[in-house]
Amino acid sequence: MKNARILSGYDLELVKGFVRIVDGEIREIERGHTSKDGIDLKGSILMPPFVNAHTHVGDSVAKDIYAGRTQPEVVGGGGYKFRALSQSSREEKIGAIRNSLLEMRNSGSIAHLDFREGWMEGLSQLKDAEIPDLKSFSLTRPSDGTDIEELLSESDGIGVPSLESYSMEKLETISELVSSHDKLLSFHVSETESAHETSLDETGQTEIERALAFDPNFLIHGVWAETEDLRALSEEDVSLVMCPRSNSLLSTGVPPIREALDEGVELWLGTDNVSVCPPIMFHELSFAWTMLRLQDERAGETEAKELLKAATVNPLKELDLKAGPLMEGKTANFLIISPDRNLRKTESLYLGLVNRCRAGDIESIVS
Repeated sequence: MKNARILSGYDLELVKGFVRIVDGEIREIERGHTSKDGIDLKGSILMPPFVNAHTHVGDSVAKDIYAGRTQPEVVGGGGYKFRALSQSSREEKIGAIRNSLLEMRNSGSIAHLDFREGWMEGLSQLKDAEIPDLKSFSLTRPSDGTDIEELLSESDGIGVPSLESYSMEKLETISELVSSHDKLLSFHVSETESAHETSLDETGQTEIERALAFDPNFLIHGVWAETEDLRALSEEDVSLVMCPRSNSLLSTGVPPIREALDEGVELWLGTDNVSVCPPIMFHELSFAWTMLRLQDERAGETEAKELLKAATVNPLKELDLKAGPLMEGKTANFLIISPDRNLRKTESLYLGLVNRCRAGDIESIVS
């Protein structure tokens, strides 16, 4: 493939040139024009596919249930989401999940990290809904009486809904078992102001401080993260998954994107509950960029590239995927983006991809 603009490596460095693929592997990336044979891409962009780092696809059976309701009323224990799940048949849930997975794949995602409700049955539903060319990482949650070892044998890890869901002793057990099975561990933290304040009042620590004690692979939300929280995440090399659209639509606040970048936190992006947001990463990127500009009027190309990394290559360092960034020796798995639709005349490729690009701009998905 020649005359391409290639976003290469973990830093998404722009390389204008040629890429050679042999047996599904990237064998060569070369700068500049070439006389070699190959498909002329005429300036099309080759970029890594998306990793949607936080989803709840189980609630695909109940979309837009948040209108007129607070976050606890929608997704809290016993909320409308869980009522909808209990009132839907297994077939309805699987069909709705599969539609969400198709929407993710067709809009450029290669993988998603799903927080699974429903224990073993929830894991079974996701497995039955799986589609080709989209890897579903399942993080389940134990309940009273559930066998954590059994859950870990069928899942990719544990996703804790809140630190108040379990006793300290249970959390320590979960952490130890997840580590012994070499699986993923994550927590929802500092999603709402009330949860943040309650944690401080009752324990003298923020939710992020408390969660870090259990050696998580990554944390979710951090809307109310304090500067010291972000600094601790950076120092302990724990990524933070932000979901700004969902947070905003559920009126819980806007995550501190600018401050997290300043503190050196590795960010990932996720779309969260399908009941609130369609699982389309182009939408999440555009909204995250809007919020970042609101927080910093001087945010520009450098910050746009950081958001693009958060949506694509950053999670690849933690996940077991054959695909990687566009580098020699890596599996050829990338999006080919048209330069002639929404990106036409953009002065910055990174800003264009983050703010203007949509699923309709994908010319092809190479996998």
